[in-house]
Amino acid sequence: MRLSKKIERLINELQLSPEKFGDKIGAGKSSIYKLLRGDTKKLTSKMAAKINSAFPQYSLEYLNGLNYDTSKDNTKEPDPNYKKIGQKEIDFIIEALENNFDELMDNRRFKKEFLFRSTELLDALIHNKPKK
Repeated sequence: MRLSKKIERLINELQLSPEKFGDKIGAGKSSIYKLLRGDTKKLTSKMAAKINSAFPQYSLEYLNGLNYDTSKDNTKEPDPNYKKIGQKEIDFIIEALENNFDELMDNRRFKKEFLFRSTELLDALIHNKPKK
């Protein structure tokens, strides 16, 4: 999904018009319409901060994740040498994370990647619920 559609969805979730959304975040009407038309290809960190300030339910990690195009099909055939992870391996990883989480979070690179991937996963889970 492209940035313009993601911004449109965000505005719709907030049940605001583009003008009201712009007013609330302190951005001009033209800036919002450039985002919605697709003229603006990337959400700047400044704009993400404005949205987060007005609507704290949208984290900076989530907002920065909007810049990634999810419309591309990245599926590939699995590598025949790929080994599925079993429950034993999953339990080991969980235990390692639990025991070393504070140390891992002190590593800025790990923290940034962890937060990005977690946000991406949660977003996928929230927005791709199976239909009943």
